[in-house]
Amino acid sequence: MFPTSMDLPPWELFAAAFLIGIAKTGFSGISLLSIYLLSEAFGARDQTGLALPMLIFADLCVYQGFRRHGGWAEVWKLLPPCIVGLVIGAGLLSVLDNQSARPWIGGILIAMGFLTVLRGRFPGLGTWMQHHSGFAFAMGFLGGATTMLANAAGPLISIYLLARGFQKMDLLGTGARFFLLINLLKVPLLAGQDLINAESLTLGLWAVPAIILGVWLGRRLILVVPQRLFVGMIIAFSILAGFRLLWP
Repeated sequence: MFPTSMDLPPWELFAAAFLIGIAKTGFSGISLLSIYLLSEAFGARDQTGLALPMLIFADLCVYQGFRRHGGWAEVWKLLPPCIVGLVIGAGLLSVLDNQSARPWIGGILIAMGFLTVLRGRFPGLGTWMQHHSGFAFAMGFLGGATTMLANAAGPLISIYLLARGFQKMDLLGTGARFFLLINLLKVPLLAGQDLINAESLTLGLWAVPAIILGVWLGRRLILVVPQRLFVGMIIAFSILAGFRLLWP
């Protein structure tokens, strides 16, 4: 349940928005913690619509910063299966309420957390199948379903791009393009379920300064902080958060 327009948004909104900004600059695992914070404050299902406008704003900021890197070729390759995943994910979301969505969101957080750990532990994860015809389809489909249900497809897409041989800056540029497009495609699907409405957009506007601050700080941290250590700590909290959603 969203607060009324007379309520001050809870601190979780600003913390999650700040983490979303940082996550979009390359610390993708941090976004899992933001999902947990929003789920606790607003409900596991309702947070999907609340987070989406914030994610799109962050995508626009990051795209402007990394538009000289990467390209659209891999995005177009992933798009058809991703749309299939989006539609199936939207169907699942339409039959879930906040309580029944908790184990789904919790399971996704745990899976994405461990997937991110594996990506850091084994940088070559998935390279053996990068040229398989079904690899792009599977990753696109799973990415679409995961982002629809929990806004948590970052680790999946990062693994796909790493397997395709992308270096850090090109990975960030291509990832920014992918998520900007996919998140825009999600808008009518979530609006049709009343998960994006006047209240959620108002809350999103409250969070804009925190997103900008997160993007600003993230672009500096990515250059000076050991990413593996930083993300590792956040992933540990995210996995714990997933278990918290599974067993409240």
